[in-house]
Amino acid sequence: MSARPPLLRSGFSSGLSVGWRVKSGLVTALRGLVLVSSLSLLGLNACDTAADSADLEAERDLLLWVLYQTGDYNWYPVCTASQTVALNCAGAASASSLYIAALETLWSSSVASPQTGDEICNAANLSHVFNQMTPGARACYFRCQQNYWQSQIDGGNCTALQYSAALSGAATGSSACFTSCLQNDTRFLY
Repeated sequence: MSARPPLLRSGFSSGLSVGWRVKSGLVTALRGLVLVSSLSLLGLNACDTAADSADLEAERDLLLWVLYQTGDYNWYPVCTASQTVALNCAGAASASSLYIAALETLWSSSVASPQTGDEICNAANLSHVFNQMTPGARACYFRCQQNYWQSQIDGGNCTALQYSAALSGAATGSSACFTSCLQNDTRFLY
């Protein structure tokens, strides 16, 4: 009888229950260790949060400063550049007053004299149309306007005979650009 393997002895079931008790004790101990480790990590993260918050705020400020410097956040220089190009086209066609009148109607805002890019952008800033846009969206809009008017200059469409058609096509000619810019060129609509 002593030649029987230990598992086949009559005490097999009691050995098995002892084994399960040891195993369940290990599981309980592991669960406790995981719980203590998790609480420790939460405590460390809570301590680091105050320090990280200042770092994140500094990184956010740096990003906004860079965006502001490149024109992605500061829409005003983009506006003045686009309006200068648009006025160059209108001036070549002797139609500056027609262009200004169209903007005033579109934006429901008056452009002060002298009617330069700065005054046009000041009027845009007061317009309900642009007050509903984020700075990034405004920059997209004016970048697309600049591209449109530059293409009209390059295409020779800034003449007295062709300017009216160029002015009429400004909205449709830049709408695909505007949509694409909003979808692809802005990191976020800030």
